[in-house]
Order: sequence, then structure tokens, then C-alpha cells
Amino acid sequence: MVTIVPGWAADQCDPSIRSTNISASAAWPAPVLLSMYPDSMIAGGNAFTLTVDGNNFLPESRVVWDVQNRTGSYLSSHQMTALITASDIATPGQHYVRVQNPGACGGDSNIGIFAIRDNGQSFPMYTSPLNTYLLKAGTGRGSILVRTLSGGLASFNLTLYSDYSAPFSFYILSIPTWVSDPEVKVLDEHRIQITGGDESNLITSGSTNVDLVNLSFIGGTTGSGYLQCILNSATADDGTRYGSGYTALPVQVRELHPFNTTSGQSYPLPRDLTGDGLYEDINGNGRSDLNDVVTLFDQIDTVVSGQPWWVFDFDQNGYINLHDVVALFQTNL
Repeated sequence: MVTIVPGWAADQCDPSIRSTNISASAAWPAPVLLSMYPDSMIAGGNAFTLTVDGNNFLPESRVVWDVQNRTGSYLSSHQMTALITASDIATPGQHYVRVQNPGACGGDSNIGIFAIRDNGQSFPMYTSPLNTYLLKAGTGRGSILVRTLSGGLASFNLTLYSDYSAPFSFYILSIPTWVSDPEVKVLDEHRIQITGGDESNLITSGSTNVDLVNLSFIGGTTGSGYLQCILNSATADDGTRYGSGYTALPVQVRELHPFNTTSGQSYPLPRDLTGDGLYEDINGNGRSDLNDVVTLFDQIDTVVSGQPWWVFDFDQNGYINLHDVVALFQTNL
């Protein structure tokens, strides 16, 4: 459940008001995606309407399929539709659906997974984690994996690429040790091709959650983008070719800013004192205490609208509300 904190300029993002000329100080809870219908399809089907259920939707909200706007209709603050094309579901794989509110009206929702199944031998790739959050100039990690393989794996060839406007760079961190004769080709600054085999026959029929490549990310400019992965070819142990595969890793980059004091001046930058990725020292004074709890409570709208919210998600539920203030308070007991 999303809690609206008293004092937020929520009226400016109210679904009954169609204008989204929001002041910089305004804030609205992030949209929350709870379910989709349907949540999977067989590859090669016809275009269809996807129903998205959740909270905090606006008339100006968009339903985004990977990186494409597929908005259909706004039905209520709890339901929207998206128009999914036949080409969107032509290839087996995993796609990401999110709801995006404009500007200070909450930003992006959590991510829903839409599976495109194959009626033959599919190569169902996915990412771990499902999405990556980076601080500007910060680093992160991710992996491309494949789920259950019906016939083992003899060879594979993948292309990883990011859009030219993507706010991050990516690199190969490592290739799993089971991969024989790995070859990495840098096609350009946005595309990498990876080829490998399984000469030791370690990935056999029924193998699950197999790592194909491990990646490193560096945040560049602030914004959102995707790393996309396309299967060019893959063969089973008996030489049979697998069907097509696709997945994408959403990446969001934001800059960390100092919070303001009650007199309008700025504290030092917040700090992560324990190395767990959570910045519990809100006022940057080198310790975590009740003053940090008060500052987070007073400025929680700033976290939602202008900060990399995930470093303040103390209850680890994927969005910011008063429960994060309570969780930070409990760490100081």
C-alpha cells in the first residue's frame, strides 16, 4: 500500500486534474504495477490489448513496453490498457512492462515481466537483477541467464546493445567458467557480440538458470535506458537449433544530491556507512541517528521527485513511503 505523506503537493498531480505543469517541489507517489492480464503469450500471435492494474496512475501516464510507449487508455487511477503489436510478441523471450508518470508525478513504477513463450524449442533468456539502478558515475552489475534448456547447450551467439542515448556504459565483467572458447567482439561502443560453447558438456538437458555472461555498468548522464540482448543462434547437444531469444535489462541512473537544512542551506552529501547500498546518514555528518530520521521524514517528497530513491528504500519494498522512515528509525534504536 502506498502512503501519501501529509504536506506533499499531491493536488497538482491529482488524476482529476489533467494539467501536469508541476512545480519542482511537488511530488506524487510513484505508480505501482500490481498485475497484468494477460501476463504471457505464445510467440507469433496477433496484436492484443494488455490490461495493467495498480495504483497512482494519471490520465497522462504511459505504459512502456521495454523502451516503447504502448499506452492505450487511462481507465482509472488503478487501471490502464496498452496496445501490444504483433511484432512485439513475434519472438520468444522476456519483456518488461512499467507505468511512467510525468515529471514530479511519481516517475517510473516497478517492473512487470511479460513472457513470450515458444511452441517449439525456445531459448528463454532473462536478467539478474530484473533492473539495475546506478548513481551517476557509480557502478553496478548484472547477468544474462537462460532458464530450463530442453536439450543442453553446445554453442551460443549473443549480441548485447544499448541505445545511443542510453545513460550508461557496459562492459563484460566475466564469462562463466563452463563456456569453452569464448569470443567477445566489440562491434562499436554500443554493441558487443559474444560466442561460446560447452565442450565439457556441463550444460546438459534440463539445466536451469545458466549464466551466459556477467556484466559491469557505469552510470553516465542521469536518465533511463535499456541493455538489450538478442540471441543470434544457439544449438542443443544434438545440433538442433533453438528458437529465437530476447531479453532486456532496464537501467536507471540518478545523481545523489545533498538535503537542505531547515534554514535553506545544504547538508554534506548523504553517506552509506555500512556498505550495503543504503545511505542511512541522511545529513552527511558521519553517523546515523534520529536527526537522519527526522530529515528523511521532512523531505521524503524530495527523495521521490529528485533523489536516487533506491538508496533510501530502507524497507526494500521497491518504492518510498513512511515505512522507510520507520525502518530507518528502527536501525537507530
